[in-house]
Amino acid sequence: MRVGKRQILALALQTHAPIALAMLKLRFDSKMFAVHGVKEGGLLSNASAAPRLLHSINPAGSITVSVTPAASAMLTGAGILVFVEVEALQVGNGSIYFDENMARLISGDGSVVPVRLTHGSLVVK
Repeated sequence: MRVGKRQILALALQTHAPIALAMLKLRFDSKMFAVHGVKEGGLLSNASAAPRLLHSINPAGSITVSVTPAASAMLTGAGILVFVEVEALQVGNGSIYFDENMARLISGDGSVVPVRLTHGSLVVK
């Protein structure tokens, strides 16, 4: 990634349990990155009604995302949950990572589904 350039990050979800609600928080180094937006991924592109995507971007270093499928739909299988648009602000190694204490998957029957997260990093040149 280069300073001043924007990149789209894809946050993928893989689940065998039907998910009625996905909530997560990402943290990022606000000196390294600016977040410009969050958009729905393709995981529910075949649903008859659009899911509800709520997000909040805190420029100081966090993004909170909530995805709820339409009334009769569930998140199942594997795919892109959301896309996050980030801009590199300075040269260096930066992190954008999940806050493990703020990641929740809730099944259709209301039970909590265990979450296993994979983290990554970005190098800005």
